[in-house]
Amino acid sequence: YDKLNAAYAYGGADLLIETLEKNFLVKIDGYAKVGFDSFEWIVDRLGGVEITLTAEEAEYLRTHNYISKKEYRNVVAGTQLMNGNQVLGYCRVRMVPNINGSHSDFGRTERQRIVLSKIFNKYKESNIFSMLSILNDCLPRVTTNVSKTDIQTLLETVVEERILSMDTMRLPISGGYSSTKVAGADVLAVYLDKNVDALHEFVFGPEE
Repeated sequence: YDKLNAAYAYGGADLLIETLEKNFLVKIDGYAKVGFDSFEWIVDRLGGVEITLTAEEAEYLRTHNYISKKEYRNVVAGTQLMNGNQVLGYCRVRMVPNINGSHSDFGRTERQRIVLSKIFNKYKESNIFSMLSILNDCLPRVTTNVSKTDIQTLLETVVEERILSMDTMRLPISGGYSSTKVAGADVLAVYLDKNVDALHEFVFGPEE
């Protein structure tokens, strides 16, 4: 009985997958893990990401160490091309609201979804040769249980079927949790039934 992310600390990807499958009644087909250094390298390999910062976000990133390299703390309010070190800092912030007004951990995870969506939109109309070149460069920096062959097949499907949108969701859903304490730490107690129903509808569509 602990915070959800503790499962990874205790037992790696295997225990985290088992925990998610047991609690949310889903089958996880595969996972990918990227460390901070690899994240920065991959973002730089992709040519950076265009991010829109609020004035409060920009001020916070300029005056705190989330952007670890001081020379890159020169971000400003508005839309700008950010490098890997800057984007990592942006993804880690949770003390100020993001551009959509989301606070705390919700704001942080939404920033991460924003970055994933920006990367997807940047490359969604690329040709398969460009995508395979990126795959060959980036995959050695990713820990995953999905084979390179399967990833190549997925990339080909995305390109050939012109899949041009990516859907994301947040768990727990609004109204699907309450605040509590575990071992003295503030956590969210999830109402599993509500969240399982929402997740299944997101993944599989509404029930007939």
